[in-house]
This record gives sequence, C-alpha cells and structure tokens, in this order.
Amino acid sequence: MYNKLFRKIFFVMLLAILCIPAIYSAGTNEVEARELQFTDPYKHLDLPYTAGLRLQATSLDLAFDFTDQKKTQYQYQETIHSIEIDTAGMAKKAVSQEVEAEMEFIQTGLGFADIVYRNMISTMSKTITDTAGKAVLTSETVSDPTSVTHAGYNHKGIYPYDTTLEFTYNLQFPITNAEIKAGTSISTPISMPVIALNKEIAAEGEMLLTHAGFVEIKGIQYAKILSEISIDNSALSGEFSNEFALTVSGYGVYYFNIAEKTFYYGHIQFETNLETAALMPIFTKFNERGQKVDKRTLSSRVSIRYEQLN
Repeated sequence: MYNKLFRKIFFVMLLAILCIPAIYSAGTNEVEARELQFTDPYKHLDLPYTAGLRLQATSLDLAFDFTDQKKTQYQYQETIHSIEIDTAGMAKKAVSQEVEAEMEFIQTGLGFADIVYRNMISTMSKTITDTAGKAVLTSETVSDPTSVTHAGYNHKGIYPYDTTLEFTYNLQFPITNAEIKAGTSISTPISMPVIALNKEIAAEGEMLLTHAGFVEIKGIQYAKILSEISIDNSALSGEFSNEFALTVSGYGVYYFNIAEKTFYYGHIQFETNLETAALMPIFTKFNERGQKVDKRTLSSRVSIRYEQLN
C-alpha cells in the first residue's frame, strides 16, 4: 500500500508562480526588518542562537548555483493536522500525519539538483467523531522506511516535471533569482490549487520575503530570511465564484549560506481554512491526490522543518 502511495509522490499543492519578473520591492525599513524576527510567530520558528544580526549595504543574490557537484544532508520533518466537518455537522474527522526523513540535496553540476528523502517514515492517525463528540473510529498507521526521489529540481527553483511539486519547494527553498538588500522585502506571486469539478484551479496570493540581516553561526556567514504567505480566493470568478471560501496564512524563517549558496535551515508553518462544495486542496507531497468530495469545511495546520546535518 505504502509503496504504491509513495510512488505517486504528489506534492503539497500546485504552484503557479507564473512570472518571476513580477517580483517587486516592498517598503520594509531596516529597523522593521531587524525587529520583525523577534515577533510572533517568527521567534517560535527560529533557531535557538544568540548571535547578533548585522545590516550592511551588500545585496544578497538569493539564488542557487548548481554548477558544481555537491551533496547537502538535512534532517527533515513534516506535520499536517486537519479537521474536516461535513455540511450537516453529522461527523467530524481529524487526521494527523507526521513524516520524518533524511533529506539529501544533491547538486549534479549540470544546472539541477535531485532531492532525495531516505529512511522516510510516515505516521498517520485518524479519528472520526459523531455529533455527541464520541469517537466512532480511530486508527493509526506507521509506514515502513522508504526512499523517495524528486529529480530535476533546477537552479531557478522550478520542478519542471510535475508542477504540483513546485509550490512547497518554493516555500521550502524561497529562491527569487533577484537581489535583496538587508532591511528590505520583495514579494512574489504564488497560487494554491484546489480540485473543483475534476478541474484544478488556483487561488492566488503572495509570499513576502524580508532580508532581516546577516548573522555568523559557528564561523559561517548566513543571511536570515523571513517569509509571510498569504493566499485567498479573491482571484477566482465565473463558475467557481460561489463554490468555496479559502484563506491561507503562514510564516517561515530561513538561513541562507552566502558562500555555498545553499539553505542551512528552514521552518515554515501555515494554516488553511476552506469552506467548500466539491473542492479539495493538496497538502502533502507524500500522499495521493484527493478525490471529489461533498460540501464540507476543512481546517489544516502544516509545518515543514529542515536543518543541515553536514
């Protein structure tokens, strides 16, 4: 069952970052950028470090360099907690999934990287309760260790072979291919897919990236990046305009190795609230796609965290 499941390898959500040139500079000033890291929720996503940040005039080219062969190893964790309630309020289903793996970011030297998840173990628990709050069904499933490979992730932060993988990889590794100065922000358009009447449609929003400053950890220079994710259904119209209400909000903290042009750390959390008629979002890259469902509400919390090992 799990081998079949993991072979499908459908990622969190469909990305539609359609126009990198649309990136623009936002008006965050240096004081705001410095202080933002200490506010909720960024401080809860951060590393427990004590080094101070420096704001300097040097611009950061937030981009990969895949011209050399290199392998970077990470500890990877992903959790998803969802609560689904049908329209009539007759039942509530709670689903939790936790994935732990060793993630390898393998740069081929040919302009792309392979992302490999080794010794991956997935634990899923489900609880269905009736209107009285009584559990009528509970289950827990733990997979055998397995490996998953996503090959061909290119230096522009695009996974060209399966667009459903791009969204989370852009949240996981927010490459802009544009310069950003300490104390400033840039914004890039993003969109999240939902399945509606056997069609994939996109709810659009933006990801705001703030360069909070430079920091030295264990003798290595990093740029600290903060992200804010905001998506809603305001761009949808026509046949789907009254079909659902969707909001997505989230935040992330990253440390980008300036010399190596790789990410040392990333921790992203976001929440979705969906009121829907026959729509379903795609959350995890390790699950099969959802099928058409009846009217319901769905609330989810997603967390993705990785930290370099070598």
